[in-house]
Amino acid sequence: MFIGLIILTIVLCITQTLADEPRELIFILFYFMGDTLCDYIFLTGHDLRRDRRLAGRLASVKVVFSESFDESDYTENEVKQLYFEIEKDVNETIEEGK
Repeated sequence: MFIGLIILTIVLCITQTLADEPRELIFILFYFMGDTLCDYIFLTGHDLRRDRRLAGRLASVKVVFSESFDESDYTENEVKQLYFEIEKDVNETIEEGK
């Protein structure tokens, strides 16, 4: 969008001698690209980056399935550490969203 905006700016400068009607079509494209660029940078860009980051975290989660459940696989300290890491990630995500 940024490159298109620059190209259309150059085209508008070159076509100053044209009639108003053909230039209006170029102005419409210019405003569309500028509006879309500003929308991405200032309004939706942060949300998209956050969604990608959360999707990346979800994709990197290691899931192990077993035939039987044995509670002795984790000690009490390991369970506390896991809960601490989850809480830390949630708090970081909430802070990034503000």
